[in-house]
Amino acid sequence: MYGNLRDDFLYGLSNFYNTGKQPPCASLNMRRALDEHRKRLAKKGVTYSEIIKPSDEPREKTKKHVSNAFFTLETEAHYNVATEISDGVNTIRCDDSGDDVVYIHYIDRTMSAGDDSKIPLICPNCSHHADASTFSGGCPMCGTRFKIDDLYPCVNACYTKAYLMPSQTGRPVLKKGLLALKIGGGIALGIAILSFLIMIMFGTEVLKALATANGVFVGSSVISTGILWLIFYTIYSVKSTAGGIRMTAREIDMRSTVDTGKRMEAVICPLDPFFTYDVFEGKILSIVRTIAYSDNRNNCSFYCGNDDLMFMDDLVDIRYRGGIEFTRADIVGDYLHVLATLYLDNVYYRDRQFIRKQENFRLELVRNRSVKTNPVFTAYSTNCPHCGASFDSVLSKTCPVCGSGFELAGQDWTIVRILRTA
Repeated sequence: MYGNLRDDFLYGLSNFYNTGKQPPCASLNMRRALDEHRKRLAKKGVTYSEIIKPSDEPREKTKKHVSNAFFTLETEAHYNVATEISDGVNTIRCDDSGDDVVYIHYIDRTMSAGDDSKIPLICPNCSHHADASTFSGGCPMCGTRFKIDDLYPCVNACYTKAYLMPSQTGRPVLKKGLLALKIGGGIALGIAILSFLIMIMFGTEVLKALATANGVFVGSSVISTGILWLIFYTIYSVKSTAGGIRMTAREIDMRSTVDTGKRMEAVICPLDPFFTYDVFEGKILSIVRTIAYSDNRNNCSFYCGNDDLMFMDDLVDIRYRGGIEFTRADIVGDYLHVLATLYLDNVYYRDRQFIRKQENFRLELVRNRSVKTNPVFTAYSTNCPHCGASFDSVLSKTCPVCGSGFELAGQDWTIVRILRTA
């Protein structure tokens, strides 16, 4: 099931920048980040092409984490992924390897959730959110009718990492070659013994010559096969070692991100038992991209800091390297503060030139300490705590209906500091 969803999603993602049609199953957070990205590209006058091709060796893996009425599923599979960004004159191509690992995180409801009426939902039309029981007769705000199966599963995060190791097809070839060598060696030994017996029993010069020639032929064939196998094994080992060294060199600065998920969950779960790193990772990626591509950060509820973020005005692609470094978490008053570093490989477009560089964003995030993770909550569809109206709090910190102020940190993560580092 999820393999087909992954293929459909990636196909839709590769077409999104040409058609503007959102990829199927994309979460609301991801949809908004993609829309903001497309607007930035249009403003800069550049085209963006995501070329995604299936690999002959998908090597799929999955990891599941159950939380309340929902579960997250982290999947990985091998594809060939390349990105081209062009202004019609200059073009930059990001294609570090012919083999890439695509990571996709899904959010889905648990089959054992029991009473579906308790599941939080978001109207796909007006983005009003409430428990499923509220939508039994249609959305109370716009009247839209829909099924829970129309909303889940959804893709919460998607990113790619280059895989620099040699093709896995070499492993079975080595095993088959070794097996053939063993069989050939056994046959050669049998022929040698048979030839020796013939020479003893019959002893004619002709038979001796034939037996000797036969033994030499079979023996040399086995030795040649062994030499070829050894050469192939040596080449494969050298490529594997070189690939491992290249991958280590590319990610050596990210060694502190290896156990981030476990460390964050150990610190935050006592306050929020529904917290999962997978949901957090996908949400933070969408938040950072939305802030970076936004033309009006002052009114964006995702960000409440005073940093100089003008450098983000030239960003045309934020490429996640697959790691977040967790520094620490502190409770200050009613708020939980989290310090973390996001590892990125970004592309800027400035003075009609593309600039690609690896850099990090050090983030300080805050959220009310009493808030529990709701995987489907999104600031793009917030209910005003005073009048109940649904509105897009990403572009406004004030309810457009009653005029009341809105603080996202009271319901979800908000960034209060972004510091760019090399």
